[in-house]
Amino acid sequence: VQSAAMANLKSVGRADAIMLDEISEKAFVDNLRVRYDADKVYTYIGEVLISVNPYKDLGIYGLEEMNKYHGAALYQREPHVFAVAESAYSTMRRNEAGCCIIVAGESGAGKTEASKQVMQYIAHVCGKGQQVAEVKQLLLASNPLLEAFGNACTARNDNSSRFGKYMDLVFDYKFEPAGGSIQSYLLEKARVVRHAETDRNFHIFYQLLAGADAATLKSLGLSANTDSYAFLGKGAKPALSDKAGFQEVQDALTAIGFSAELKKTLYDLVAAVLLLGQLEFEPKGEHSAVKDPASAAAVAARLGTDAETLCKALTYRVVAARGEVAYSELNAERAAYSRNALSKALYDELFKYLVSNINKSISTRVSSDTATYVIGVLDIYGFEIFPVNGFEQFCIN
Repeated sequence: VQSAAMANLKSVGRADAIMLDEISEKAFVDNLRVRYDADKVYTYIGEVLISVNPYKDLGIYGLEEMNKYHGAALYQREPHVFAVAESAYSTMRRNEAGCCIIVAGESGAGKTEASKQVMQYIAHVCGKGQQVAEVKQLLLASNPLLEAFGNACTARNDNSSRFGKYMDLVFDYKFEPAGGSIQSYLLEKARVVRHAETDRNFHIFYQLLAGADAATLKSLGLSANTDSYAFLGKGAKPALSDKAGFQEVQDALTAIGFSAELKKTLYDLVAAVLLLGQLEFEPKGEHSAVKDPASAAAVAARLGTDAETLCKALTYRVVAARGEVAYSELNAERAAYSRNALSKALYDELFKYLVSNINKSISTRVSSDTATYVIGVLDIYGFEIFPVNGFEQFCIN
């Protein structure tokens, strides 16, 4: 039925690759190219949606487009991510059972955008009322936060996810949004201290420097010049506005329920990572020391400790054996490794804390004995090879 309906749908090329006259790799790719050239970036293979990233705004994600797909069967309209979201939602309602949308592809394919549009569509079509609106707002507010702290600009993509994400959208017995939960996988911690020359670090660093006012930056021990920070480098300049992104982060933190004090703590930790990158070490015989004590003091202030304790942690290795603790001196090279390890660990724990707080905010708001249904959205990593590939990248690939 679906294939016959798709055959009758007026479209460019074949909207469903099952209807190709010749089933071959060349015929399949040629059909994708014909559709892509006509700004038809979506094509079906049965119930599987193939998406080719257009790298431009086609104006196909507005409310009018959402309304066109609401209530329509998968094969009644042009292929679209909204059609897949509608199919998942209507299937959940019809079968009273959960389902999952898997978003996969290579880096830069558009997985993050597809996941975002699924959430936007489901939020638009399901339920009304104040409580439902509040749940929708919280679910949607999680996106700019996760993107700011977990995404980065790469040579292929201005907004590339640097972590895997699985999100459960939970619905009550009336099939209205009741909450959700997020699981994150394999944050690319190595990006904090090293990334390709064509890439940038995580968005939040640039957003903070571009969007925070002069008084806030001064209180964090920062300046607005991104080029002066060793961990940021001079990577690609994305089309996205960092200043606007910072305001989105501020609004999302407020919507999720972060207090002014907690926001300050988040920015203190982001600043601490940036300032750690400024620490340099000089040899002292076989040992080492921080070149500029004032730089160490700036980091220590952000972490709520003192410069002496921080310097000792970075230039000594603690060895514990048989109930005794000994300190082993580190040379300048190993102290730099120690600094990088601390920077990555700090950022990783910050990200986990952020996800944990988002989950508390969007947790399911129905009693445990009430029937609930779930639509899962899995947005998983794309395969990548960098000039320098650590164990973390091996695990991701």
